[in-house]
Formats: sequence, structure tokens, C-alpha cells
Amino acid sequence: MVLMDIDFIHGDTLTATPNIVTLKPVSYPITTLLQHYPDANKIRLTQRQGQAFYQFSSQSQLIILNADTGLPLAPLTEQQAKHIAVSAYTGNGTVSSAHLFEQDAPSELNPKWLPVWQINFADIKQSSLYVSADTGEIVTKRHVYWRLFDVMWMLHIMDYDTRDNIHNNLLTLMASLSLLTALFGTMLLWFRLSHNKKVTR
Repeated sequence: MVLMDIDFIHGDTLTATPNIVTLKPVSYPITTLLQHYPDANKIRLTQRQGQAFYQFSSQSQLIILNADTGLPLAPLTEQQAKHIAVSAYTGNGTVSSAHLFEQDAPSELNPKWLPVWQINFADIKQSSLYVSADTGEIVTKRHVYWRLFDVMWMLHIMDYDTRDNIHNNLLTLMASLSLLTALFGTMLLWFRLSHNKKVTR
């Protein structure tokens, strides 16, 4: 787990740093947005394939609007998701498959990213890029070394479900038993050394 660079494990080498793009003035001003969504918070103005859009929270829901029309932005199509993934991908493989996950996330993906497109590449690392179907962002990257690391991490923290709970009961129990074993071992060693001194005298 510690021999490989953590940035490599995270898949940072799978994608290139995106170019900074200057957004043009939009036709749907933020003042109008606030009139229609007075409780909007965490407002972001960004873009997806040249189209500016607002992303914000309202009544605990994620809202994404076209920044020119004020209408909801349509989810990414498979072709659009592939284009985004291929444009960012730095490897030499080709797209082997694409899957849209809307409800049940694969075990290697946090459900908070749903809905998301999984774009798989036919390369030696079995790379996968996950593209948000809402925003078009690449939310995470996976490859065979990450998957191996994930298994080792699961065994290390003894969380076989979500693999992110380092305070689970099983780990706490095993850590407590290990501590007790070490304490009893220290006590036995002290008694043994004390006994040997008495015998020598």
C-alpha cells in the first residue's frame, strides 16, 4: 500500500489538467435566478462543452440551469460523456464501453456522485473515468491498481461494506484485543525476568 505514489493510485495521471476557459456574459442573470429560487445557495457558474450553466442547491436538491435560458440543463448523453472522457484521458487506450448509473452505484463509486456515466478504456490499467451526468465533470478515476489498493485498504481497516469507516466495531474490537495481548505479554515478560533473577540469587 505504501510503495506506490498516492497520486498515481488516485488516478491523477489518467487525465490532463483542464484548460481555463473564460465564460462569456450570460443572458439569464443571477438576480433573476434569485427571484425564482430565493433559497438558492452554493451558486456556481460553470460550463459544460461550451454551454454556461448555474449549479446550486435549493430545498436540499441540486438544481442545474442553462445560464442563457434559465431552463433545466438536459443530462449528458452517452456520446457527450464519451467526448468529455476522451478529451481528458491521457492514456493510449480506446473507449471499450459506457454505462449510465442512476440509482445503484458500483462498489468502487461513492453514491453521492449519481447519476454518473462510467467510461471504460481498453488499456493495460483497465481505466475508468466517471463523468457526472448532470454537470459533465469528471468526478473520479479508477484503474486496476486503485482497485487492488481498495481491497488492501478494506482488509486494513476491516470495513467490508463502505470501506471508509475507520471506527467500526470490528476494528475497535481487534485493536482492543491486540492492546490487551501486548499488555499481558509485557506482564508475563516482567514476571519471567523477575523469576529468573530470584533463581540466580
